[in-house]
Amino acid sequence: MGNQSRERRLEHLVALGREAYGDGFEAFLQTPRRSLGMECPASLIERGDYEPVIALLVKAIEGDFS
Repeated sequence: MGNQSRERRLEHLVALGREAYGDGFEAFLQTPRRSLGMECPASLIERGDYEPVIALLVKAIEGDFS
């Protein structure tokens, strides 16, 4: 994955996070999630595994905060 693609995915992820959690987005990133195997979203992002985090954010925007 090229740098531009990573940057676009990160920008998309941040936009979704701000929409879903507003000022609580940073807390979301640091909170272990069952749906992520008790990992923090930030850990997945650091590894470049954006899709599970994006999926969670989309669900949150749709009202599913599980």
